[in-house]
Amino acid sequence: MTLFTAEGLLRAHNRFLVRGIADIAGVIHYAYLRWLDTQGEYGGQPSDYALSSPSQLLHAPELRHRRAPGNTCLAALRTNAQRRSENPMNNSKGCGAVMRTSPMALAPGDVFSWACKVGAITHGHPSGYLSAGALTLILASVLDGKGLDPAIDQALGKLTDPDGQEVVKSIQRARVMADDGEPAPEAIETLGGGWVGEEALSIALYCSLAEKEGSTDAFRRALLLASNHSGDSDSTAALTGNLLGAAWGASVLPADWLDELEARAIIDDI
Repeated sequence: MTLFTAEGLLRAHNRFLVRGIADIAGVIHYAYLRWLDTQGEYGGQPSDYALSSPSQLLHAPELRHRRAPGNTCLAALRTNAQRRSENPMNNSKGCGAVMRTSPMALAPGDVFSWACKVGAITHGHPSGYLSAGALTLILASVLDGKGLDPAIDQALGKLTDPDGQEVVKSIQRARVMADDGEPAPEAIETLGGGWVGEEALSIALYCSLAEKEGSTDAFRRALLLASNHSGDSDSTAALTGNLLGAAWGASVLPADWLDELEARAIIDDI
């Protein structure tokens, strides 16, 4: 879904160039319907806009496999109705919104608000879409040259509403723990399982903040830490990779991992 988020963002950009206007969340919603089709769920007609417009991802054989997609994302998108935070589809705060949001850091304007809108397409609980907004703003700030700590401060400044306090507390807990001794798998367990948005973000921040040097060895340690716990470890590892990839750049990615990366050509293109 991260790739389909990026594809939707590219389409929104092109639409703006041609027409001078684009609803980023609306365009990405169509991208998610194409993702749903790759999971064998959408079943739209060939004339459906979501399926008829050219898409590199829609017909990629590597992406047309069902690998335990999130039930909340599936259920929300099956309705083919776009929802926003002010008119939520459900009360889910699962990590399905935050785990796909990283490309939104490249969006124009208020990336926090855009990411929240995109997250709310499938996850209606504030902690579900606000964690997506927080991660996106952190990534955008890091890509803009800020360190990870100042970027986190900027995100916390956006989470002043009472609805955001659950996310705030999770972020603050991760920061305290990252400064409290050597990183350890046991510490992750105290942050939760990562199944919900604020916990997944908290674990990824902990694993990222615990490493101070930007090197391949540090990247490998952080990803192994984020991958080896009893919760939603693929999501927390993905978010850790988002954060450290933005902070340190592609040069730190382990070459042996990249050699084994499925669909690498598609990922590179997008």
